[in-house]
Amino acid sequence: MTIPWPTPDEGSADRPAGTLRPADIDRALADLIVDRLVRDERTHEQDITVDVQNRVAVLTGWVDSAEAARSAGELAWQTPGVVDVCDSLIWLDANKGQEDQMGAITKRQTGSTVRLELRGEIDLATAGEVRDAVIAALARYDPSTVVLDLQQVSFIDSIGIGELVKCQRAATACGATLTLENLALFPRRQLWATGLLGLFGFTGAEPHAD
Repeated sequence: MTIPWPTPDEGSADRPAGTLRPADIDRALADLIVDRLVRDERTHEQDITVDVQNRVAVLTGWVDSAEAARSAGELAWQTPGVVDVCDSLIWLDANKGQEDQMGAITKRQTGSTVRLELRGEIDLATAGEVRDAVIAALARYDPSTVVLDLQQVSFIDSIGIGELVKCQRAATACGATLTLENLALFPRRQLWATGLLGLFGFTGAEPHAD
């Protein structure tokens, strides 16, 4: 399989014949990966976004099974020219429609708002899962607002707080707003203690139980 030659663009005459810019190669690789995903019966109906940076394939989006996620990663790896694959696909239960489950995260979409309902603790073991879910939602749905509902979150450690900050920055970079809702007392105190409560739109003194 060969990499298709890109459409001639401004400045192409200055490059030696037979050479491609890195950005052109990345676009060509992305096209090849998308073509493979569309042609493969295991992945052709999945909501997968493909980006390639410096020959590294980045897969984001939602798939309905572990097999589909594994197949997408294999197809990307098998594409000639790809040197690495970053698989950030989120597995969902395809039978739940607009209300999808992945571990301790429930996704609900209403118009241009994506709501992620989290449960349990956001710590070293789970913080990456939250980050990946936010990034996948931004890439797949291009929302104006991402809401993290923390009503059932009992604890956030320093790693979790760091990942929430990364989620906030990622949303801002995509032109979206990330908000926290139903923040329980203990996680709210943790954010207050780190001086980050205001970053998520909360103001006031140290939170106390009513």
